[in-house]
Amino acid sequence: MTRQGKVFMSGGIFLVLAWVIFYGFTLNFPPCNYTEEDLPVVADLKEAVFTLEKDASVVRGSDSDYSCVESLQGIRNDIWSSENIKSIRSFYERKGRTVESLPRGKRFTLQKTVAVTKHGISTIDSGPGPIEFLILKDEEGELYQATPGGLGFDDKSSVMSFRNSTTQGTMSYMYFYHYLESLPK
Repeated sequence: MTRQGKVFMSGGIFLVLAWVIFYGFTLNFPPCNYTEEDLPVVADLKEAVFTLEKDASVVRGSDSDYSCVESLQGIRNDIWSSENIKSIRSFYERKGRTVESLPRGKRFTLQKTVAVTKHGISTIDSGPGPIEFLILKDEEGELYQATPGGLGFDDKSSVMSFRNSTTQGTMSYMYFYHYLESLPK
């Protein structure tokens, strides 16, 4: 092999390695550090009305971190328990987003659940996940995203309940963890 061929091959190997380190094993262009998977939704949750039982907060504005995740594109509202938002409020405000209060009694329906997994070297700061999101729609048709952990850890700290004709409960990290464990593998 000629010297020029070796340089060309070394450069190609370097580019492939750099791509894998920064973007993972994705072939999308422009690259997205995330992949998503729709999660099954049981009938009890599909037909349920979700209600804020405690005051919560909504972070308004686009989240550029997830701009390439199809299921989250265009959703400009993130729901957080008022307790959880205290520690991350300044993070969102530095990104140009606003934090407002969301009143008790606001109602939603569940549109879908999605698991988002991060890839590449950028997982060093947050871990690969996945992070599960609930995609909710309010009575005016506006979409919201929420992570079960952002709504509260357990029944005691949860800010959101759900109810249909046969089932009721609270939406929290622990509820969703048990829900995921019950899904067929």
